[in-house]
Amino acid sequence: MTYAIRHPLIKSVIDIAGTDWGVFYENYSQNPEMKKTTDANINKAVEAGIARLVEGETPAKIAEAGIDKLDPSFFLRRNAPLLALKNILFICAWDDDVTYDYIIPLYRDLKKENALNVQIMAFPDNHSFMKTRAEIAEAVVSWIKKTVTGKTL
Repeated sequence: MTYAIRHPLIKSVIDIAGTDWGVFYENYSQNPEMKKTTDANINKAVEAGIARLVEGETPAKIAEAGIDKLDPSFFLRRNAPLLALKNILFICAWDDDVTYDYIIPLYRDLKKENALNVQIMAFPDNHSFMKTRAEIAEAVVSWIKKTVTGKTL
């Protein structure tokens, strides 16, 4: 989504369990409990070898440097007027807070900006989409054919 904000030639975007990083960092900076939980989860992931982070790229270091220094395109809702010009498919899961915290508010902002073609597909799953990957793949292929080529399956 951030890349699409910076590049007007991009006409269509598929966002899967996407986060509005600008809003995330605002919340992270203001909510001590979120900060504590996020930092603990990141530390566990790094210790387990699941994640590798570039030095200085942890949420704590980024917030410490100041969210005012974040790339403006990380703030998706603030860029709703630019995103409203694109075809957007949001894929989300009902059991994932990302859906409620980031996707639905952005969707509403896009609708206020009279977005031409924005759609949400929600699946009965969580952030990993382990149970619904085949259905998601079918939905993505169908959306691409319908949106980009004007054809359906």
